[in-house]
Amino acid sequence: MTFMQNGLWDSTVRRFPNAIAAWRGGRRTVAIAQVELRQGGKGVYASVIDMALMSITAEFLPVESSYERTVADFLVMQGRSCMKPLCYQASADLVLPDFILTDTLREVPMEVFGRDDARYLQHKEEKSAHYDEQYGKSGWWSWDAASHGGNVSSVPSFPPARGSSGKYGDKVE
Repeated sequence: MTFMQNGLWDSTVRRFPNAIAAWRGGRRTVAIAQVELRQGGKGVYASVIDMALMSITAEFLPVESSYERTVADFLVMQGRSCMKPLCYQASADLVLPDFILTDTLREVPMEVFGRDDARYLQHKEEKSAHYDEQYGKSGWWSWDAASHGGNVSSVPSFPPARGSSGKYGDKVE
């Protein structure tokens, strides 16, 4: 038997709103629970003392939004190789891309810009400047999903894989 501390579910819902929304929408979600084993009158039971949630694709790629899910699904459909950096791996000042395309001549950071509020737009500008400086203007990939209403036909093509005959600029399908 497993029990959860009072208030933990409410706290989890507040801390992981995107994962909760995806889960409620029928999307795959992974829960990681920290438990303590305790001795009770009828034996040992587990008490959940902390929990984290993460939305994932069918291939278990972590995603933070429906827009990231769209890009991840396109990458998988095209048989592309990528990594998904996770926030827990980074210091607060490190810029983490949403994905890193790894089957190209050199790794390509990928960004999915999904909001258009002032604070987010400032963050977008800072990230773009960072990528331009580190990789050059054409050395990283992005999709401004917010400015295209999330329309999947607006997803730009991915840089070609090593050894492919495709050109950067070919349409994503």
